[in-house]
Amino acid sequence: MVKEEIREGIAERIHLEWCDWSLSISEKETLSPERLERWKQHWVEFAELPEDVKEQDRVWADELIKYLHSQGVVRKVERELPSRFLIITRSPQNAYEQAQRDMLKSGYVAVEPLI
Repeated sequence: MVKEEIREGIAERIHLEWCDWSLSISEKETLSPERLERWKQHWVEFAELPEDVKEQDRVWADELIKYLHSQGVVRKVERELPSRFLIITRSPQNAYEQAQRDMLKSGYVAVEPLI
């Protein structure tokens, strides 16, 4: 999954939560006809929203991502060791593979920020 897909996925989930919340409010409280009509236009799948409304959800997604990043949340990624870490021996490929196995065995993981 690429980073932009993470952002879009979070924005979509934020929209779904807003839909659940706003539907619940609309059933429990009396809303102005204008507000109810505006909300009804947004009770659709994220992909069907106008771009400006999607962008509002992306802003909330960015805030959540910033918070997660500030707390040290990262995602694990599959990645080989960079070639600059190769041990020079008669068989560089064997040394590379052994070094990679040793690092993985000792708990090494590659991580990167969510966004």
